[in-house]
Amino acid sequence: MEKTKKADAQKRRILETVYCAVGLMLYYVIYHVPLSLIKDTYGLFSGRKEPQSFTDFWGMVSAGYVRIVNGLYFYLGEKATVITGLHILCGFLSFLLLFLSVRRFYKPVLTYGIPAVFFAGCFALGVWLIYDGWILFAFGICFLFYLVLSLLFMILRLNYAPEQVIMTESLAEREKRESQAPKTIVNEKGETITLLANPLPGPKRHVKRTLDYDIQVPEEQMFYDLPGSDADDYDIR
Repeated sequence: MEKTKKADAQKRRILETVYCAVGLMLYYVIYHVPLSLIKDTYGLFSGRKEPQSFTDFWGMVSAGYVRIVNGLYFYLGEKATVITGLHILCGFLSFLLLFLSVRRFYKPVLTYGIPAVFFAGCFALGVWLIYDGWILFAFGICFLFYLVLSLLFMILRLNYAPEQVIMTESLAEREKRESQAPKTIVNEKGETITLLANPLPGPKRHVKRTLDYDIQVPEEQMFYDLPGSDADDYDIR
C-alpha cells in the first residue's frame, strides 16, 4: 500500500509539472500571435516615459506599471520584447500562484479547472480592455489570494493531503496483519532468531450463536415427561 501511495504521488507531481509547463507555453504563444494583447496604453514601445501622476486606484496601477517598465528598460534596453516578457511573466506567475493555492485541496477539478478558467478569462480581458496595467492588478489579486489561503491553512492547521487521512482497519485485518508479521524469539543459547511470517490467516474468532425457533413455547408448557399408561409394554424399574 505504501508503494502505491508513493507511485500515485509521483504521478501527480509529474502531471502537475506538465500542466504548469503547458501553461507557460500557452502564455508565450498568445503574446506572439497577430492579435496582440498589449495595447501600448502609455506609449512605452517607443522608449521610456515619465511616471504619470495618479488620483485614483487605477492611476496608481498605471504609475506602477510605467515605473516597472522604465526600470527594466534601464537594465535590459529599450525594446518591445521587454514589455512582452513582463506580461508573460506576470501572467504566468498569476497562473502559478492560483494553481499552488487550489492544489492544497487535492481536488483535480479545482486544481486544474480554476487556473484554466483564469487563463481564458485573462485572454478575453486582454482583448477587450485597452489598459495594459490590468496585468499587475491580476497578479496582485492572485498573490493576495495565495497569501490569505496560506495563512488560513497555517493558522487552522488544515491538511487535505491523502497521505494524512487516517485509515481505519477492521479487527480481522489487524489480526491478519499481526499474524503475518515476522516474530523474534530467544533460544536457550541466548541467540535471537527471527521467525518467518505466517503466510496463512490466523484462526477466526469464536462468535457466540443464539438459536431461534419459528414457534415460541410458553414456559409453563416446557414439560416433556408423559404420565404412565396401562398400555405401556415396558416396566418402570
